[in-house]
Amino acid sequence: MSGSPWGGSEELWGRTALKLVERGLQITASVEAHSPAHARLREMATHGINVWQRPPWYSRKKKPLSWFLGRDPAKHEVLELIKRLAPSLVVFSSGTTIIPVEFLELCIASKIGFVTISQANYEDWWPPDWVAERLGPAMKAALRCYFVSEGNLRLAERQLGVDLPNAEVVRNPVNLPPGPPPP
Repeated sequence: MSGSPWGGSEELWGRTALKLVERGLQITASVEAHSPAHARLREMATHGINVWQRPPWYSRKKKPLSWFLGRDPAKHEVLELIKRLAPSLVVFSSGTTIIPVEFLELCIASKIGFVTISQANYEDWWPPDWVAERLGPAMKAALRCYFVSEGNLRLAERQLGVDLPNAEVVRNPVNLPPGPPPP
């Protein structure tokens, strides 16, 4: 997340994480770091959620190494986090429908249940064919694929070339202050 540190998509998974930790489940959230950390992230930490803030950039030492090894350091660290924690469920919340397929394939290979939450989708965000060929079947293997609108869901199915019978539409919370509606 390189834009706003907290929006509707973060509110959606953040509220869910708080409800789950209240039920006694251990929750880890991996988010891109912002300085200062958003108040909602600090609140999550005070409620016992392990908030791991990934750096928005990586040192000069990691960048050349990632180029040489052909891997993105942020993706590599998330993959290592999933391997280390071996969770019973992973929730991938993305600003697009193109969630890094390596994450989903790791969960499939490791027999870790996962769900996806896809926020925005646009007609010009088509993945390359090689990504769609892997991402379509991986999304079908999810326990659930959540989309914030019917239009985003249908467009994702066209972009990936698959029907997603495990898909469901959920609405993002609206964070308006109390009082009269805005003009």
